[in-house]
Amino acid sequence: MGYGDDIMATAQIRQARLENPDKRIWIGDGTTAMWSPVFDHSPHLCRVGSPRPGDIWVKNYTGHRPYIDYPNSVRGRCAFTDWRAEPGELFFNHIEEVASAKAMKDEGLERKQFIVVEPHIKGGFAATNKDWGWHNWVELMHIIYGLEVAQFDYGKPILEGAVGVPAPNFRIACAVLRHAAAIVTTDGGLHHAAAALGVPGVVIWGGFSSPKNVGYDIHENIYVEDDDTPCGSRGDCEHCRAKMESIKPFIVGGCLEECLNGQRTKSSSRVS
Repeated sequence: MGYGDDIMATAQIRQARLENPDKRIWIGDGTTAMWSPVFDHSPHLCRVGSPRPGDIWVKNYTGHRPYIDYPNSVRGRCAFTDWRAEPGELFFNHIEEVASAKAMKDEGLERKQFIVVEPHIKGGFAATNKDWGWHNWVELMHIIYGLEVAQFDYGKPILEGAVGVPAPNFRIACAVLRHAAAIVTTDGGLHHAAAALGVPGVVIWGGFSSPKNVGYDIHENIYVEDDDTPCGSRGDCEHCRAKMESIKPFIVGGCLEECLNGQRTKSSSRVS
């Protein structure tokens, strides 16, 4: 769990502000305030001082996420509620604006003329079950040859044909992402960021989680639904691997083409 979860929480923070325009708002357990870089520059949240009686608490933090069914989760397997994510929001300051503009200029990227791909999965929470596989990304790059493709460079391999954009931190990456025409990625922080920034694209889902819970209508969500999806397995899972392998690069490429051409007619695709 990480930045993606925190971005989802920003939608609840926004709603709390709408419902309580004159109240101080904190995120935390009702006693101790939490913070994430995702919340930086938010006009809604308190960060300094001490909570007072009557303040509003948004209780969405590590160990208390609304999409996880904690009583029915067991060691090695996560259960989910029927909660549905809403696009969150991100705020940038002048320094981040300048840094992102420089990164784009240095790599020759023009606003809304490039797409972002993210083939890598953050280690930890169900990482291998969200991995589409490097070979699939390589094949996809051949399929979408001719498009301007950017990939954030934070020390991991860059796909051949993609422009590596230095990303000193997640926030700078997001500041660049908001200028992309689209994104192709898997379930993770960047797909939540894209939704918050209004960036369309294609999100590839395996068997671990479902776009019905943590996906967005702005994206073409490619997934395989069956009685065992989402399975919530935290360890290496043959079910999740099979679901990922059933999603072929030509399907992703076709969905991206429709997205870029404004031909999307539905919010999600199922692969049988």
